[in-house]
Amino acid sequence: MNTYKDILNSSSLQHLSRLIRDSKTSNITHNTFTNREEIAYHTLFQNLRKLLDDKRFYEIETYINEYTSELNEIYFNIGMKTGARLMKQLLDNEGKDY
Repeated sequence: MNTYKDILNSSSLQHLSRLIRDSKTSNITHNTFTNREEIAYHTLFQNLRKLLDDKRFYEIETYINEYTSELNEIYFNIGMKTGARLMKQLLDNEGKDY
């Protein structure tokens, strides 16, 4: 039995990211990223449709898409930089495990 492998296999990025972001445990879903995106998208737009007429809905949809596209790019870039820094730290510590 490899304890370290067991720890890695039992960890969930979804769980860890919510724990770091929200400081609490969360319900883990086993949906794919695509499924999670679709569910969030449809939930948002169903709720907006309840509040807005068609014209206003499409105006707001454009603003939401512009905003979320920019956020996605920012988060992607932060993730890439974080991954690169982590990789550098892991590779620069020859003979050390910290």
